[in-house]
Amino acid sequence: MKTQNRLTWTAICIALYFALSKTYGAFASSVEASAAVAQVKDSIVAYTFGQKMAHGNIVPTIMFWLFAFVMFLLWRKPVWDKIKGAGGSGTSTAALVFALAVAFTNTACMGPAKVLPLEKVGPNETAFVIPLEGQTSNQAKFESVEFLNAHKVMSKQIEIPVRERSTGRWSGDYEWIPTVRVIKVDRSLVTREWTKGGASGTSKKDEALSVASLDGINFHLGVNMTASILEEDAPTYLYWHGQKTLAEVVDTNIRGYLQGIMADEFGKLNLEKCKSEKANIFKKANDEAIAKFKGVGITISYVGSSQGFLYDDAAIQNKINETQTAEMSIQVADKKNQEQTKLNLAIVSKAIADRQAAEEYAKAASAQSAKIALDIDKIRAEAMLEAAKNLPNMKGQLPSVMPAGSTLLFGFDKPFSSPQK
Repeated sequence: MKTQNRLTWTAICIALYFALSKTYGAFASSVEASAAVAQVKDSIVAYTFGQKMAHGNIVPTIMFWLFAFVMFLLWRKPVWDKIKGAGGSGTSTAALVFALAVAFTNTACMGPAKVLPLEKVGPNETAFVIPLEGQTSNQAKFESVEFLNAHKVMSKQIEIPVRERSTGRWSGDYEWIPTVRVIKVDRSLVTREWTKGGASGTSKKDEALSVASLDGINFHLGVNMTASILEEDAPTYLYWHGQKTLAEVVDTNIRGYLQGIMADEFGKLNLEKCKSEKANIFKKANDEAIAKFKGVGITISYVGSSQGFLYDDAAIQNKINETQTAEMSIQVADKKNQEQTKLNLAIVSKAIADRQAAEEYAKAASAQSAKIALDIDKIRAEAMLEAAKNLPNMKGQLPSVMPAGSTLLFGFDKPFSSPQK
């Protein structure tokens, strides 16, 4: 190929190279921003591609080496001949130097270094990469639950692509601005205990909920609750609450919602009824809050009572304390009376049991005596009968053995006693 033809093709390649570079540069930031979201995906290929696109050097590098290869094909023979001393005009050498100089002209500008910002995503966070230029509907969600379960990684890093923005007239007057934005949702558990203040409660401030009964008695309620954001609810949370932290939403939206329920429910009841219905009202507040905030991306674990009724009027509290003390005294006295009554009943029952036992014993003793006397009479009768049977055979002689009390003994069987004076 003649030198003239080589110069023509070189000029065409240079023009094409610059045209493609400028054309790509016009929408490079949008392409890079859209492709950079692949960094949050759980794929090595996607992550690597997203990082390279974030650096913005894939397409320019390909175009540069393609241009260099074409230049090599066009000028390899003249350059080689020149090196070997086999000829080659000075014109061809000058043309080659000119082509190479023009090709590297765009790299000669000195300006601020292109340093990509780095964003870290923690294990308790869900990240969203939002392109700031071009097609902003393209975003990626970091599937942190599956990622951590499968690979047991604690964090991830995202490089933010940037583009050049002119700040002056000279080629080096420019700055690098980000083309994507990383939004992170912190899913960490948030627990609150809103109390009257002091040692108890999340804060030392007076944060108890203020309500009033139907009969106009003002009092405060201590409330404790816990809320979190499930990984799958992170997009919903971001849509409804933006970049507000969960702690901010808990201290404003959720607290205000519970305040409204408590004020409404206790306001329908007199004070005594408020006391008896407290547990039911808290259960209603718990159920309604869970259902309400689940729809906006927040999972409430529970809502419960932290303190009793704290009355604004100290006199009311003192009166209640006095009444409670009196009732406790009555209960103590009543308990003692009940215990004494039980003791008396036990004593009476024992006495009745002892009396009944004595009566039964007396009856048994009397029956035994009667039985013994009957046995004696029976023996006497049998002896007399035996004696009567033997009289005809005795021939005037008395029996040698006679039963006690026999008439034949003339009373000599009875104990002798001296005559009474």
